[in-house]
Amino acid sequence: MLLPLAGAAVAAELQAASVPEEPAQLLKQADGLESSDPSGFSALMRRLDDSKLKFSPQQELHRRYLDAREIAFRGDFKAAIPLMQTIANQSVDPVLAIRAGATEVDLLLTQSRYGEAFGLLSSLLEKLPQITETAIRVQVLGAASQLYFEAGQYDLAVSYAELLIKESDSPKAGSLAIRVESSHLAV
Repeated sequence: MLLPLAGAAVAAELQAASVPEEPAQLLKQADGLESSDPSGFSALMRRLDDSKLKFSPQQELHRRYLDAREIAFRGDFKAAIPLMQTIANQSVDPVLAIRAGATEVDLLLTQSRYGEAFGLLSSLLEKLPQITETAIRVQVLGAASQLYFEAGQYDLAVSYAELLIKESDSPKAGSLAIRVESSHLAV
């Protein structure tokens, strides 16, 4: 009697294993995971590299964005910057384009390439009113606050930090704003 049940369980496992994973679900799952669970993110990225997965052109750009984030997270900022530029320029999805642009601003900042970062930030801030997703707005505002802070423009850094606090209920956003404001007061 146990043999048919065991056979059914094995068949169910084989069927589940052969079901292709949905690329959109994997992309969504991978988003933001690189900082909270780097090993889980790496494992998920290996799954996204599976040649059996079929991506739409926009999903492929999203996968490439995540690849570039992984490269940046490893510290190879010089390699990640042109990848982000390409993604921002090729994406028809304004949210992905802005995410790539905001990440590029952060990476340019790490390279002390302020002129390029300010030019890109200016275009991102112009597009911000069209973006309704809080996480994307917070990413752009955080990049703005950090860039202005690093450039010594403390009043602007504080104003963007205050906008960041209004947009987000994240403790991380609040800590950035507090750091910017306390550094401003110390100057």
